Amino acid sequence: FQLGQAKYVADCGSCHKAGTFDTTGNFSDLKGTGNKLVMDLGTISGGMRGLTLTAQEITNLRAFLDAIP
Repeated sequence: FQLGQAKYVADCGSCHKAGTFDTTGNFSDLKGTGNKLVMDLGTISGGMRGLTLTAQEITNLRAFLDAIP
């Protein structure tokens, strides 16, 4: 959970929201979306082209995103 939270803060939080943990982003709320994560985030949105995640980062982010209220 904590590693996923740290990854969110470092790489996702400047653009996205995360439920009640972070309500300030301008783009979609990632709360509960851990199952949609893929290694190449550019395949989800062209705005994230070039951003990649390792398998472990996906696991960590899933734990965080799927646990926040």
